[in-house]
Amino acid sequence: MLFTGSDDCTIRAWNLIKMKPAGQIGSHNEPIKSLKLIKESGILISTSLDNQFKFWYYSRNKMLESFKKIQQIYTIDYLLCSSELLIGTVTGSVLTHSIHKFIHFNKEDWPALCDDDQVDNYYAAQADPDYEDSEEEEKKKDSDDDVIKDLNSEYEEILKKQKSIMSQFS
Repeated sequence: MLFTGSDDCTIRAWNLIKMKPAGQIGSHNEPIKSLKLIKESGILISTSLDNQFKFWYYSRNKMLESFKKIQQIYTIDYLLCSSELLIGTVTGSVLTHSIHKFIHFNKEDWPALCDDDQVDNYYAAQADPDYEDSEEEEKKKDSDDDVIKDLNSEYEEILKKQKSIMSQFS
């Protein structure tokens, strides 16, 4: 899964397997400046040229919170171990803020931990209504192949036994 922010002010998800857009997460009023994915919580943080921050629960295309900084934002990053948001400004300073101070929403809205496959499958389904989980299909195909191999092995064993029995009568 790839997330992009662009000059048209939109944030999009892309299905890299199908090589096509999987959907729009949301938008800003000004072009997108920076994105930061926090996979552990299912949150995508976006900033725009108007210094607006938005926190998205990306698998639901839901904006959780937004706020504006006075300083011009250059880039953002996130430290998982301390839940600190790092904000690089155009003046060269780095601001640090606890992410929990910026996100004010109900505890039940906090996204459950999700793995990349769940997110990829969600967006793949959004991009293609006929989408079926290719990983599941691959597992099923592998399982079917294993069954066929086992049957072929059993068949060859039966043929060997049959030849052995036939050779005794010859």
